[in-house]
Amino acid sequence: MTPREIKEFNFLQRLIPTKAIEDWMGRREKNFDANKKLIDYARENKFDYLLLGRDDNAPYSQTHNEGRKLVEYGRGLDAKYLTTAGIDEFGLVLLARAVNERAKTSPKIFVKYNWGRGAQTIPGYSDEPIDNSIKAAIRATGATLIDSESRADFILAVNTNPAGETFEANDELNDGKPRQGTRFFVDTVQDYVSGGRKVIVADVAFANGSDNALMEQFKNRGLLFKLQAYAGWNTPTNSSGFALATGILSAHMKDAAVDELLLRRYLDDWAYQANVRQIGAAQLDWIAGDGRYEFLNDKRDSAAETCAALIQNFAKKNLPKFTGNDNIRVNFPWNRMFEAEISFGGRQRNAR
Repeated sequence: MTPREIKEFNFLQRLIPTKAIEDWMGRREKNFDANKKLIDYARENKFDYLLLGRDDNAPYSQTHNEGRKLVEYGRGLDAKYLTTAGIDEFGLVLLARAVNERAKTSPKIFVKYNWGRGAQTIPGYSDEPIDNSIKAAIRATGATLIDSESRADFILAVNTNPAGETFEANDELNDGKPRQGTRFFVDTVQDYVSGGRKVIVADVAFANGSDNALMEQFKNRGLLFKLQAYAGWNTPTNSSGFALATGILSAHMKDAAVDELLLRRYLDDWAYQANVRQIGAAQLDWIAGDGRYEFLNDKRDSAAETCAALIQNFAKKNLPKFTGNDNIRVNFPWNRMFEAEISFGGRQRNAR
């Protein structure tokens, strides 16, 4: 550590109550021991496969420190155990693995990053380069990473920022105007689609919502419903793993079902998370009763109605090919605005 870091470390040790640190470390030790026990079970063949996640962390975090130790503890179990960044997407990743095992398939995946830092980007809420997380997710699904796009079953296109930063979707930079790398990435996706390739898009330039500039370009070029899968929600590793898994599962789905899943992602990741959520939060003060962004309480139903109307207007403007954009309903299952459950009525026609 530098002298400045040592000084800061000593200051924080004096500032943070000893009891608080002991309580926190004690809880982490219990969690760490539980994870070791799970690895023991994998070694004893009590599990077919164990996938341990590390979400909401950073390169110099206690989570990363423990993660390195858990990698070492599970050495030799490559076929039965894996730990990687991410968690929320793991259910779908393991579902894709189960489907691949049952079908005795191992789809070939070629990964294409935006130019710049690309594969070496360490995204927000992660402790490792995005390429490490994606390679791990491919392994976990039972798919095969290949370095030849001509032989790939799927192209996984990863929208990173050229300089390697991750921004929040509510950042003023996410204003829909093309940035460095936007047109290059869209051109790349369009070339693949035009060539008849099955393209999966992991939109990780922003956390907790879509890249508005990317989506605007996809809309203008008619690419929204020519993809196999898309995700741009929550942490970047949540998005990349979710997009990969849904893309793999799309091989077992009808076109209409693929389109419906794309529509759900666009209504949630693009309409709500990257745009409507901020507007709805700003209008909370106009609603009578007790409640705020983190605890909606009395404002819950009214906020849901407001956001449903905003999403419906957004859908009519940006998703014109569908007839299923009507009768949009919003629910806040956790009594907060961070995530929304979005449902829609009507039967959308095939957009392909």
